[in-house]
Amino acid sequence: MKKHSPKAHIDVKKYFIACAMLCAAVFLLAKAQSIGEGIRAGIKIALEQVIPSLYPFMILTILLGNLQPLFLLPQRKDRHRRVLPPGCLPAILMSMIGGYPAGLKLISDMRERNQITPEHAEILSAFCFNSGPAFLLSVVGKNMFGATRAGIFLLAATSLSSIFCAFATMKNLKPQTENKSEQTAAAPLGNILVSAVSSAAHAVCSAALWICLFQGVIFGLEDIFGALPEQIRIFMEVTDGCSICAQRGNLPLAAAACAFGGFCVHCQILPFLQKCKIKYRYFFKYRLYHSLLSYFVCWLLIKIVPIAASAQPIATSGFRFDGFSVCILLLLSAALIWDTAPNIQKSIPG
Repeated sequence: MKKHSPKAHIDVKKYFIACAMLCAAVFLLAKAQSIGEGIRAGIKIALEQVIPSLYPFMILTILLGNLQPLFLLPQRKDRHRRVLPPGCLPAILMSMIGGYPAGLKLISDMRERNQITPEHAEILSAFCFNSGPAFLLSVVGKNMFGATRAGIFLLAATSLSSIFCAFATMKNLKPQTENKSEQTAAAPLGNILVSAVSSAAHAVCSAALWICLFQGVIFGLEDIFGALPEQIRIFMEVTDGCSICAQRGNLPLAAAACAFGGFCVHCQILPFLQKCKIKYRYFFKYRLYHSLLSYFVCWLLIKIVPIAASAQPIATSGFRFDGFSVCILLLLSAALIWDTAPNIQKSIPG
């Protein structure tokens, strides 16, 4: 009786990647003109909106990270237990004012120097991801919605929601008793400044190229399938998403889009997550929480302090229960329930 030789193992992942690359090549060749138009649109967005609001803060962020020991206050000897290391304060502050990559850039640098543990890095990644005030106040608030107060509401909504996420994640964190950070000799100030400018330029160019890539893909897909659903475009690239929200006059939805950041920004910070060994699903989960909270906080702020009339119509009279907003809220609420339900069941006795 013949013995059948074992079947060769088929690497499905390898064939899937090969098919995806082939489809991408065909897509690029077939829709080269539309993709080129999208890339040109992405360059315009990067030059006029992203780089002016991001580049100066990225330089400041990297400078603060390299000069971090100079900003640490002396620690009292009787304070042996602290929830987070003292060096985390610059990362938290810069995440609030420096734009999306700033906080995670500092966190990854601190993790590389062994100033924080992997657990601390994971906790910090849950709330050290915010849009910068320059982008919210000037680009989104004043230019898109036509009202500076709209940008203030966006900044307040995303910041308050981020603080809530911080308390929610740190409540079960065990206090650390010692600091095992690596002490390195301080480099000359001139070298630090040159390195900061160069590193910031690299980070900003990377962000601009990702925007161009996403805009090119969007234009190419729209050439094939027609106009993409706004639900997809809002959460693909944050600048384009906020523009759509401004056209709809829906400020709370713009707050949700800014809190989520868009998959374009998520791709930009993936190297930082990988360096800290943070799982993307953990990071994505808190982006959904932050987005949902920002929507409701912004809506409450509008109800309390109505926005004055401006060039763009802004939703101030309550929830806009059209199909678009309902779908977004249902998806975010379902994700929240899906994640918290097992923890609630564990807490119920019996």
